[in-house]
Amino acid sequence: MEPIKMNAVINFAKPYRVAEGGTTNEGISINYLLTDSFRPFEDETIGAQGYKSSKASLPLSEADSLVAVPGYYQLTCNMTIGSNNQPVLKPIKVEFLNYIDLVMSSELSPAQSVQQPEPQLEVKPSEQLEPEQKSGESDGKPVKQSKK
Repeated sequence: MEPIKMNAVINFAKPYRVAEGGTTNEGISINYLLTDSFRPFEDETIGAQGYKSSKASLPLSEADSLVAVPGYYQLTCNMTIGSNNQPVLKPIKVEFLNYIDLVMSSELSPAQSVQQPEPQLEVKPSEQLEPEQKSGESDGKPVKQSKK
């Protein structure tokens, strides 16, 4: 089966290394949201609101691809069958797309919101960073972004 590509916000990443019984298991644990907007969301069929975070493990070779967290990424996933015989998407590669800022927004129309008071949060690509700051770091320190 061909790998599946989708966009997501990676909101957490941490490398791990576990040695047990002579074998070593290592990688990068990530949490991500399969969305490009934090506009209010409600699934009335199950009564859920908002966005559920997904968790996955990436190979250590993907560490350099995690330019900025949180950030907007394209995930390349393989489809596998989980322990409950349901299909599971497993991220195997990430590609950095853009920095993000969580900003207050009053740009949502009442038709787009779910009875929420304005202003509301949404993810917007950061416009303050120059392309040469792509690495997400400057002199070994995290790049600080000013508020709009």
